[in-house]
Amino acid sequence: MKSVHYFFIFFSLVNMSIHAQTVNWNRLENEPTHIVNVNAGLQHGVIYGVDYSYYSNLHVPILFHLSISIPSGKKLIDDFKIQPGIQIQWLKKSDFKLITSIDGISRRRHETTTVSLFNLGAGISASFGYYRPGWFIAVEAGFDKAIATKFKHSQAYRDNYPEVQDGWYKHSTGGNFNYGLKTGISFGKQDIYLQVGKIIAQDFRSKPQ
Repeated sequence: MKSVHYFFIFFSLVNMSIHAQTVNWNRLENEPTHIVNVNAGLQHGVIYGVDYSYYSNLHVPILFHLSISIPSGKKLIDDFKIQPGIQIQWLKKSDFKLITSIDGISRRRHETTTVSLFNLGAGISASFGYYRPGWFIAVEAGFDKAIATKFKHSQAYRDNYPEVQDGWYKHSTGGNFNYGLKTGISFGKQDIYLQVGKIIAQDFRSKPQ
């Protein structure tokens, strides 16, 4: 089994709400491949992440990935996002490719003076781009939604509202659309890439907080 390790550096002006593994699909071959991605970006602050992917060409080229990201701060893991998912290349027309991604998302939000939140959700995205052996460029759009959220209220909040209850709430706490552009260069066993984009809430009016 052929095993190739890629090292990626990711920097974005606005980090995508859904961040799937970014690779140059033109350089992936038919043999199984292991891919490592180290990245940093901006999304209401500096965010660091690491991804692992396993590529295999079954009936179609497919990429299984697991991403972990955390924001910078005094407490390293007081807020995090874990995102397992799968990417599939559905269309190849010369050097043009269409790739879709389906992801599960688990997020812990930093505790405020009233409550801390942990939610489970899912996301989908699609990208269409032009991939050459030495470079690539693609547009991407996606949507993610928090499906269930666990609330843990602070003692100060309980003192004011003693009837409040902790636990899981199955009602959705909202979703986000994202869109953007990604491009990169490839050399040796490495890719360096840049991704820029924008996030907007599902009401198409407000930006997520």
